[in-house]
Amino acid sequence: MDANTPRPSAQIISFPAGGRRAASNLSMEAKFAAEVRAIRKLKIAPETGWYHQDAIDQAALSRKN
Repeated sequence: MDANTPRPSAQIISFPAGGRRAASNLSMEAKFAAEVRAIRKLKIAPETGWYHQDAIDQAALSRKN
């Protein structure tokens, strides 16, 4: 190898603005998006407390008999 052979210099790449803080914000946004998707998949019963109403109906039947 010749001592006068030009060598390519290293490429300097800058860090993103905000550094690690920007990466953690992305992580929080990803977690939030995942939670929203999970909530949307939940099936909500149209009538809440159906078991309570069933118990009331059974108690009413036993009182009549």
